[in-house]
Amino acid sequence: MKINRNYILPTLLFVISIGLLSSCSSDNKAKVFTYNDKLVDEASLLSKNEVESLKGMVSDFGVKNKVELMIVIKDSLRGKTIFDLSEQIYKQSVLTQIESGKWILIVFITAERELRINVGTGTEDRLSDKNCGIVIRKEIVPQFKDKKYYDGLKKGIIALTNVLEQNK
Repeated sequence: MKINRNYILPTLLFVISIGLLSSCSSDNKAKVFTYNDKLVDEASLLSKNEVESLKGMVSDFGVKNKVELMIVIKDSLRGKTIFDLSEQIYKQSVLTQIESGKWILIVFITAERELRINVGTGTEDRLSDKNCGIVIRKEIVPQFKDKKYYDGLKKGIIALTNVLEQNK
């Protein structure tokens, strides 16, 4: 059997390139985030103007406090706990890209009337679970009880800013 030398090099290069492509892991692929915006209102609780106003506040919050803030409003837990759902939202959000861990995630579920504030590891020293609970109970929930969701979130953002300022 005679081997045509003109085909050896192209065949060898083809085999090597296929091997290299197949060895690429999924980690090298660009991650697609479900939650790209800093304010996501899947339950449609807020008006367009309220959404725009809160987006401005969220942006200003990040600049002033050097901490990224994200707010997600969903209509239902769909059989999950608020803890599990907020962890899932975090993992599907752009917050995972913040290496410093300086982020805050507010999750509100309308049907079950559950609210949670998650804090990144880079923010825990300035914003404790106790302080998050106080912000929820004293600033956000009273407004939510009156169906003033915009006002509750606005007051929550202001209160979080005050806590972070006090604990610099």
